[in-house]
Amino acid sequence: MIPKLSKILILTVCLASVSLADDFKTVDGKEYKNAKVSRVEPDGIVITFSGGIVKLPFAELSPEVQKRYGFDPIAEEKRRAEQEALEDKQVEEQKAVAREQAEGEKNAEADLTQSREQSQAAEQRAAQTYRSAPKGTLSGQVFVSARGRENFKLGAVQGTLFGRDAMDILLAGLKRYADIKIQQLNGPLGVAQANLKQAEANEQAARTAEQTAFNASLNLIGSGNHAEARRALDVARAQSREAREARRAAENQYSEIKGELAFYYSGAF
Repeated sequence: MIPKLSKILILTVCLASVSLADDFKTVDGKEYKNAKVSRVEPDGIVITFSGGIVKLPFAELSPEVQKRYGFDPIAEEKRRAEQEALEDKQVEEQKAVAREQAEGEKNAEADLTQSREQSQAAEQRAAQTYRSAPKGTLSGQVFVSARGRENFKLGAVQGTLFGRDAMDILLAGLKRYADIKIQQLNGPLGVAQANLKQAEANEQAARTAEQTAFNASLNLIGSGNHAEARRALDVARAQSREAREARRAAENQYSEIKGELAFYYSGAF
């Protein structure tokens, strides 16, 4: 059993290894003086220094630094292989979903075409029945009743009557088509919504990093490290712009799918 005092000492040493300032040098010779490690990630460390915030991949650091922060190259290679396998699996699943959606849409189009043909055939039968039936006379005025309970007189106009069975066939086909399209769009809508939330979070993080780099640049005006701080600020601003554009693209995609879904719900097609 470790004495309480020893536990406190061990904890203090561990915290010091993360919070105390240190110098880092990458394998290509780039140096970061008096830097502090803000967090350790599976593939690298994130440090804060006079020029702002930067992530140093373990692959760019010496074996000594890798060991100090618990990096295991073999374990990392295994993790990357598993990640790549997972991504490949997700790609295949997405392709399968896309194929299924394409097949469903093809069937829906064929079903709608068949319903229209059946409706036209029923309408032709109704027209033929009308032509061969004994004719009488019908006269009168045509009125249209609006939802506001107002009646509008159209007068004597020529009208066309549609067979009820023809309309039933067509409406049933349209409903089946809309149901399939709605089902197809619900999945992509959820994905687009999740992508939008992630893009918004990324944009917020990029804005925070940009503000941090800006403050660091202001604090170092007139010092020898100001040029490096300005370069870090330029990088942060570029990343912030990219995050903003990605968020806008995600918004457009979400709005487009949502609008298409509303279109099929409305029956306006």
